[in-house]
Amino acid sequence: MDSPDDLLTTAEVALIMRSPVATLRYWRHLGTGPHSFRVGRRVVYRRADVTAWLHEQAEAGRADRAGVGAEVSAAPPPCQDFTTMQLNGSAPAPPRR
Repeated sequence: MDSPDDLLTTAEVALIMRSPVATLRYWRHLGTGPHSFRVGRRVVYRRADVTAWLHEQAEAGRADRAGVGAEVSAAPPPCQDFTTMQLNGSAPAPPRR
């Protein structure tokens, strides 16, 4: 039986998550992804941390699909494109050459 305290290598976590090892390395660099730490020179993950992180991602995905926490606005934000500002008269025209 797998214990939650089992230590997994980056390659083992990549197999569990079906992600490339490089993705896990990148997430570690960014400070995202499951919690990892070093034992000597090796980077390891606790099985419980990987499982918890996967559950968090699944819940976040469900919340996104359900629209939880999404802000609803009546009108789109105003365009800050220079051409649009120029047409609306809110910005001076550029000097002609």
